[in-house]
Amino acid sequence: MAPALPAGPLEVLERIDIRSVSFPSEFRAAREYSEDPAWADFIDSRQSARFRTFCSAPIEVDGEMAGVVAAFFREEGRSGDAQGAQLGLWCNIAALALDRRRLHDRLAYRAQHDGLTGLPNRALLYESLDQEIERASRGRRLLGMLYLDLDGFKQINDTYGHAAGDAVLQEAARRMTQTVRRGDTVARIGGDEFVVLLPMLGRSEDARQVADKIVQELRKPIQSGHHWLSVSACAGVAIWPLDGDRPDSLLRFADAQMYGDKRRPLGDAPAESRDQPVASSLGKGEVP
Repeated sequence: MAPALPAGPLEVLERIDIRSVSFPSEFRAAREYSEDPAWADFIDSRQSARFRTFCSAPIEVDGEMAGVVAAFFREEGRSGDAQGAQLGLWCNIAALALDRRRLHDRLAYRAQHDGLTGLPNRALLYESLDQEIERASRGRRLLGMLYLDLDGFKQINDTYGHAAGDAVLQEAARRMTQTVRRGDTVARIGGDEFVVLLPMLGRSEDARQVADKIVQELRKPIQSGHHWLSVSACAGVAIWPLDGDRPDSLLRFADAQMYGDKRRPLGDAPAESRDQPVASSLGKGEVP
């Protein structure tokens, strides 16, 4: 927005639906700038507005309107050729900048997300883990980490092909994401291995409960084409700061717990010594 434009028009322009803006080939009365009722109400209430006419041009990116460049003038009648050409130049520059920004955002997204499932990858997981550890430290709360992998995934790939394996991974990612809270993070760190971050926990046992829910969801058959495919999952749990105070140590602990879960005979329950409220786990009920 140009600094010379009064505060009243600025506030109204920010509320106007961009699809309501008109793009005449010549200068028109300011009232015709937009069909949005908010603009008409503003013009009717400001008979002594500082501008009388306008010209405008759309900013187009990938064949879609991404914005508007508009100029407002105090004079009633003007020749629009020079101003129209200048607006067109500004629109081209803006479109180029927006296109470069979109390309940057796409490349940044691909660098931090798994291409198959759309989940955060290992790089983004470590970045999120650092942030969540800092947040948990400030809030004096626990941070849970689940390390999961799928049992039977290799057999599905070998028997039904990679398309079926991809379908299993995508459905597993969807189920995990739907099982956890909105503020939790589900990441795929490679192959059939996933990590879930559970920030701001009140009790260490809450992480095990979430892990059990995810495991139950993943046991349900997954459809791929005409086949119903079955996998199971093992989960390891680590709690910050009880099981490690850095990302690497937490991942190693959760990974070890997950492999312990794999070796545990069917029907054996996990050890109960760690599934206690914060007060019992820490002795004084506080996170150091």
